[in-house]
Amino acid sequence: MYLKHITLISLFFLSLFAKPLIEKSDLKVFFENVDGSIFISHDNRYSVYNKKYIYQRFKPLNTFNIYSSLFALDLEIFRDKNSTMLWDKKDRGYIILNQNHDLKSALEYSVNWYFSELIEKIGKDNINKYLKLISYGNEYSRENLKTLWFDSKLNISMFEQFNLLRCLNDFELDFSIENIEQIKSLIFKKERNRKKLYALSSADSDLVWYIGYVESEKGNSYFVALAKDTTTFKLQKIVKEILRYLNIF
Repeated sequence: MYLKHITLISLFFLSLFAKPLIEKSDLKVFFENVDGSIFISHDNRYSVYNKKYIYQRFKPLNTFNIYSSLFALDLEIFRDKNSTMLWDKKDRGYIILNQNHDLKSALEYSVNWYFSELIEKIGKDNINKYLKLISYGNEYSRENLKTLWFDSKLNISMFEQFNLLRCLNDFELDFSIENIEQIKSLIFKKERNRKKLYALSSADSDLVWYIGYVESEKGNSYFVALAKDTTTFKLQKIVKEILRYLNIF
């Protein structure tokens, strides 16, 4: 595992300097009145709008739980992605939160109580081990595990999000193919014209992420978008318009 960790770090820095970032000023029209950025890997090129955010690190919010779910499967905390965690009967103000969830629904609806329990079951020592294993952002986990991904100093950049997604999709992470396939199925959204869209969004009061990739016969295209002081719906709409504009999906 140690050697795998060193390899992932090396891959990150190699990919960082291997290709220049192409500034796509034509994408500005999609971000009208929105303080945001998008990174796209497509046709063996890195394109970006508003590159000032690309290497800054931000709290990952629910995007972190792509990987906490993978950790849980690796530890066999769950039998598979369909294993259900029972709602604890505490009223959290929304019907969607006040019910039982499996991994897919918990990811889709950003169910924090679910992942708080899950990460406690994973445990601090394992979290530390896995963060280092996959080189996750700044690898910080010295605070309350139950709020690790949305209220701590654990941070990750847009470029690091891309690199992890690519490593996940290319089976370069040190986890079983079966478990990685299960995680990929959790974020699958739709198929159109022989292209498959995988994506996950997450937001709090001042930050929104929308990350994912498109599989096609011509290869895989990745996107990572981030915006401040807007809504999940708005950022998703921006990204989908850009993907259509660039003929990615």
